[in-house]
Amino acid sequence: MAASMAQMCSRRILQNSHCRGYFKGEVICLGSFCSQKNSLLMGIRRVITTSKIKFGSNLNFNKRKFHSNCASTVAPDTKLLKVAIIGEPNSGKSTLINQLVGEKIVAVTEKPHTTRQVSRGVFTSGGTQIILLDTPGLVTQSEGKRLKMTREHIKAPGDALDDADIIGVICDASNKRTRDRIHQQVLQALEQHVNIPSFLILNKIDKLRHKVDLLVLAAELSKDRGRDEWGYTETGGWSEFDNVFMVSARLGNGVQDLREYLVLRATPSDWLYPPDCVTDMGLESRVTEVFREKMLELYEHEIPWQVKQVPVLCELREGNKLRIHQKLYCRKKSQRKCVLEKVETLETLVKKELQEMFNCELDLSLDVGLSEKIGFKTPLPSY
Repeated sequence: MAASMAQMCSRRILQNSHCRGYFKGEVICLGSFCSQKNSLLMGIRRVITTSKIKFGSNLNFNKRKFHSNCASTVAPDTKLLKVAIIGEPNSGKSTLINQLVGEKIVAVTEKPHTTRQVSRGVFTSGGTQIILLDTPGLVTQSEGKRLKMTREHIKAPGDALDDADIIGVICDASNKRTRDRIHQQVLQALEQHVNIPSFLILNKIDKLRHKVDLLVLAAELSKDRGRDEWGYTETGGWSEFDNVFMVSARLGNGVQDLREYLVLRATPSDWLYPPDCVTDMGLESRVTEVFREKMLELYEHEIPWQVKQVPVLCELREGNKLRIHQKLYCRKKSQRKCVLEKVETLETLVKKELQEMFNCELDLSLDVGLSEKIGFKTPLPSY
């Protein structure tokens, strides 16, 4: 019974010629193709690799890792690829970029819309440099208005695609409500950049109990948009994907296959950053990202979004010691009271994260104040 189901699923997938470069024989494989004699379920098990990257391992603090000292590098036989990662909010874009880079550079939480602006992650393999563009989740104009997002936030993903050599569309394979179709805004972005090659990433596969569902899901999302047999629900996605990857960005499963694929897609070009650079964000920006991530985890409602951060001091001193003084400004006294209730926990979490991130001693000072006299319509002082 199970064997017949596997064969039926295989035949259904093989009928979809648009899944080119992905299917061979009876099974799906990433990195290396499985033998035709292997069963469908064995192919699935091979898809889910076990390569993992540990954040902060042997990462000595180095100023050259930041944008302020990251200049273009010209070397013979160098290759470059700029990759834009797009998808719906909370699909795992930032988590995947952190795993690909091998170091935590952008904030990651369970809350949607954590990413508010485009940031760049960088990793270099041999003579090839890959630049990863982390974008905010794509939303419609009405959704953006309801969530009180800025115009720049809504337009950021589309603007990032203009600078990309290839587009990665990431989907949450564990979300039964949305996983059988690609978001309309994502499709619109792909249609507007049809000349740029693209590939599909099925993320959060560790949350799926029946891995065989991934085969059907990959085939469904790799065909053009349509409706179900009753004509009500929209299904499908984009038939121009060059490849499909199944990963768990949280655990690192399947990420190495994706990394190798990106390296192969790079073309001859000068590097934009030195080989040890991991992001275009400066030290202050990375510290601010950590504060924002921990505030999103600790505080509810509007507080994480409305608290204004002001870096007062952020410098590396002798003896590999990082000195940070950060000020948080709240709009209301009630917000300040809520922040102060958990400020010690916030300071502890931030300090632990930064020590692991930069692998150095840390001296952290944190102040919480009110912005009543300053006003949020004017820039806050940086002291």
